[in-house]
Amino acid sequence: MKHISAKIIYFLVAFSFSACIDEVPIQMDQWEKKLVVDGWLSNDPNLTYIKVYYAQPFQSGQFNRNITTPSISKIYVESETGGEEIEFEFVEQLASGSGRFLPKDTFEFRYEEKYRLNFFLEDNSHYQSPWQNVVQPPNISEVKEEVGTKLEFRQPVFGAPFPQNVVSVDINAVFEQQENGPAGYYFKTSGIEEVYTRSNCEYCVCTCYIHYDILNTQINIVEHPENLSEATGTITTLPMTRLGKFFLEVGAYGLNEEQTKLMQQIYTQQSNTGTIFDPMPFRIQGNIRNLDDDNEEVLGTFSTASFTEGSMIVDRLRLYETNRGFDYTQEALPEVGIHCLEYFQDEATIYVPEQFQGENFLGQPVALDVCQWPYPL
Repeated sequence: MKHISAKIIYFLVAFSFSACIDEVPIQMDQWEKKLVVDGWLSNDPNLTYIKVYYAQPFQSGQFNRNITTPSISKIYVESETGGEEIEFEFVEQLASGSGRFLPKDTFEFRYEEKYRLNFFLEDNSHYQSPWQNVVQPPNISEVKEEVGTKLEFRQPVFGAPFPQNVVSVDINAVFEQQENGPAGYYFKTSGIEEVYTRSNCEYCVCTCYIHYDILNTQINIVEHPENLSEATGTITTLPMTRLGKFFLEVGAYGLNEEQTKLMQQIYTQQSNTGTIFDPMPFRIQGNIRNLDDDNEEVLGTFSTASFTEGSMIVDRLRLYETNRGFDYTQEALPEVGIHCLEYFQDEATIYVPEQFQGENFLGQPVALDVCQWPYPL
């Protein structure tokens, strides 16, 4: 009886404490709206756009936040020496409520020119960026493949992350300094991975291909100091847990000094891991100002970027055979019936991309009637 009474007392005490916890909604009505600008001008059409919107307060648990946009009467980019005005128009409304302005007509992106963003709100407030110089596009003299071991933290299903040495290959580019050359380089990398399975079926289509739109989840930025004739930066890092070939498509952007510093600051904040050794969060200074109100703080920047691109195939099996001194941990080949889509499903395709044709003899499935397909392609 005493044991039961003690349980009841413990329950009542715990219930009384839980009742003391109340949700306190924080009123955000007094939030001061700040204008945000994300603008680029480049010889790459995919990096030539201007976004203008208002920053929104973030509250925990609120994920679908609609972004409000100001009414803009005119927006254009002017050139310093050419006297050209590149007019932009609103062409896209995104699900978040924001949108993009794109050039109304074609224009010539000139190296060693300077460009400046201007836009007007409906109340005639004039916003402007400083002149942004255009540097020469990146000059990549060599690409190196370097196999090595890196310490990574793996997150188990239960428990805390644990460190593990992982063998990977760095794809490093060597850049040559040039007159009016970039102060830094920014990479956007996509790719196609060749993956294998195994089967007892003689006519199995056991090789699949996985497309990756983005290989680097963080900003990939490399600085090139003026006093160095060469600079080396890692384009991307590929795991050696699978040994299929990997096709890489790399977009490299040359940045001026101002934009290089900005991207480095963004990278510093993105790479924080939450340890006591991380730098304190800080506000990144933008380069847009209201010509009619110097006291208004505008977030974001406008900048230029000179673009070049290239591609290559990384033969990881060859790298494995010529670098046997590492302690490799490799994935076991998945067992399938007739084709690799039984394992990789929607993330892959069995059709050989053109980038791999000439290296693979099988362009499409053959002898489909020999084994039973679990579902139609």
